[in-house]
Amino acid sequence: MAKYSAANGETVQNFDGMIVACFSKHPLIDALRESYDVPVIGIMEASLYVARMLGDRFGIVATTSRSKIMQDDAVVAYGLNHFYLGSESTHLGVLELENRPKEEVTKRIAHASRSLAVKGADTILLGCAGMTELIRAAKDAVREEDGRRTINVIDGVEAGVLMMSALVGMGVPTSKKGVFRSERDGRRARGQNWL
Repeated sequence: MAKYSAANGETVQNFDGMIVACFSKHPLIDALRESYDVPVIGIMEASLYVARMLGDRFGIVATTSRSKIMQDDAVVAYGLNHFYLGSESTHLGVLELENRPKEEVTKRIAHASRSLAVKGADTILLGCAGMTELIRAAKDAVREEDGRRTINVIDGVEAGVLMMSALVGMGVPTSKKGVFRSERDGRRARGQNWL
C-alpha cells in the first residue's frame, strides 16, 4: 500500500477504504489504521457489530478447531464475550471449503449452524470469507418448520463491504489521535524508512 500513499504519507490515493477479508482480529487491521487515514474494516469486526445490532446472542461457524480458539480470544478482545455462545467447527480448512465436494461442505456448515441455534444463537456468523457462497446452507439449516427464518445469518464479507460503504459515505477517516496516531515520524527518527 505504501506505493499508493499521497505526499502526506497517511492518505491512500485511489482508495476510499480497506477491508481485511480474514475472519480474525488480524494485526494488519490496526497496522493499516495506524499507517493510513482511510477507514479500515476487518470482516470479523463488521460481523460482530452487525450481530449485536440484530440480536442478543450470537455464535460463529468456524473452519477448524484452531480457529475456534482464535475466535474465542478475539470476541473477548472486542469486548463482546457476554453475548457470545461460542463457535462450532466444520473441521475444514479454508482451502477445503473450496476443494471438498460441495455437498459435504454444505452439510458441515448446516450442522454447525443448527448446533449454534440449539445453543440459543439468534444470529449466526460465517467465520470465513470462503463461506460467502455457502450462506444458503446456514440459512436453510436454521429455518423454522413452517419455513420462517427467525435466526439471522451474517456473511462477514457482505457486512464489511456494506459497513465500509456507510463509512465512506459519511466521509469519516480513521482518527489520528490516540491509538491510531501515526508512528511515521517515530519510525523515521529511528531510521526505519520503509514506509
